[in-house]
Amino acid sequence: MNLLATNTTALFLPQDSPLSQVELLIRDRKPHHNQHPKDWSPTEPASKGIPLARHQVENKAEYELGESKVTLSTAAVQTSGPQQCDPGSQWLPLNNPAEMEWHLRDDHQFRAFVIRQKNSHSRLSVSKDLFGCLSSKCGLSAQFQQVIAYFGSRDFEVEVATPRLRFARLKPPRLSASSNGFECMYGLRFVQLNNKGDPLRMYSLRQLAVYNKEDVGRNLATWLLVAPPLNVTIAFNEYFEMQNTGASMNPFGVHVLLFHFAISSWRPYLVHLAEEVHQHANTVLLAAPAGHGPISLNKCGDMQRLKLLGDAMLDATLTLSTTRDALNHLTAGYTHYVIWTDVQDEVAVDEFEDDVYHQLLELSREVDWLLQQTDGMRQKLLGISHLVSSFMSLGNGLALEDLGKEAREENSHIRNLTQKSTQDAAAVKVLTIMMLVYLPATVVLNFFSTSFVDNNTSAGSSRNLIILANWWIFVVISVPLTVLTFYVWWVFAGLQATGKYPPWWRKIARMKLIFRARTTSQTDEENGIDPVSTAATIAICDEKL
Repeated sequence: MNLLATNTTALFLPQDSPLSQVELLIRDRKPHHNQHPKDWSPTEPASKGIPLARHQVENKAEYELGESKVTLSTAAVQTSGPQQCDPGSQWLPLNNPAEMEWHLRDDHQFRAFVIRQKNSHSRLSVSKDLFGCLSSKCGLSAQFQQVIAYFGSRDFEVEVATPRLRFARLKPPRLSASSNGFECMYGLRFVQLNNKGDPLRMYSLRQLAVYNKEDVGRNLATWLLVAPPLNVTIAFNEYFEMQNTGASMNPFGVHVLLFHFAISSWRPYLVHLAEEVHQHANTVLLAAPAGHGPISLNKCGDMQRLKLLGDAMLDATLTLSTTRDALNHLTAGYTHYVIWTDVQDEVAVDEFEDDVYHQLLELSREVDWLLQQTDGMRQKLLGISHLVSSFMSLGNGLALEDLGKEAREENSHIRNLTQKSTQDAAAVKVLTIMMLVYLPATVVLNFFSTSFVDNNTSAGSSRNLIILANWWIFVVISVPLTVLTFYVWWVFAGLQATGKYPPWWRKIARMKLIFRARTTSQTDEENGIDPVSTAATIAICDEKL
């Protein structure tokens, strides 16, 4: 299986990128007979070995990584007291396959490589060809690409869990009951302070990939670190110096160092999350559902931030759980390796078991303790979320109660208006009845007050009413006007109700549109434009109406 079989466009740099390099931890030496490749030229080291605080106490080396402190076992160390890195040790950048082949032309008992990464969401600072050369020269397992599969360019974290640890013994020679070494690879997740300046996002999730092959038959140790932080690189300098002093170093101690570095980074992060959860708890406890407390509910009901806190704790739980699984797998692999190998003597095996095995168990217990802390914070955050939800529900209930009060007041006001309108309607009804009572008399009096009725004084001083012969003019004029009045009222009421004009109105409008269209057609014909036919004109008018 080819290590570079899958798509690696987002994982590695382009082939001709000048930033592509692999750093090799070496000791200064003189070239043998100037056997440099033609395209090779000496380069400055990427970084000198920086001394790491180490103190020798009873065959144990004590390392300090930031605030972490790990004690590793050594079979023998030639000197005592504070140690300094050999000035001959350095991380040498290899920018092309020719340089790598030249520097690896001789056998080495120990070789360590580092592949950098600009940031956690960028590509690895190595090209596909250079990584392929490293894989073939060091015999990297094809499964290592599964470990670094999601180390490349991406928009967000697609995998929060740590890659699964893979541990396998190397095949021993024939007719040999002992182990020929082992191969171990895994990924680690840790958190670090960032420089974003956001107090709510002070920490960022980082990752580190580790590959280690211990070939006992060839007396060769190979290490590859992908995207390591600076203090881990410094620790490797120190470990390499211990190899050069002739001390028999248990490689599992370095794995303990790496796991301790990753696990110890989570405690400050969890403390930061606990402080933020405590602030939310205090804010919620000081709030009141009706908004009358020391702090209003809208200032403590930031459900989005509570959701982000919950997601961060879920990520921490997932990462710590997978880290614990990797620790258990490494512990089991170490136990079987110590049982199967016959390279170490019994005293050394006892020392390894006393230090490395118990340190692995201690790290597993520390992860369990961190998981308990995380679970406690999640439960507390869940209680805060429930309390905020309850407050919001109570607040909604109080708001509905206020709306009910307003609705009752509005209904009371409407009822008063209705009563007043009923009283007004009753008064209007009385007036209408009185008008109907007096209306016939008013009509009669109005008729007799017209010029169609006259009075005549006869002999004996009696006055007689005389109705003129043309009285029918009053009826002929008043009756049509009354009918027209009622029709106009009926048309207006129908227009207000349906929005439609009466048929005679549409006919008049249609005739007007047809006349206008014919006039336009005649004008177009005179100007040399094809006129529109009469049927088309009528259809257009009907469509408009």
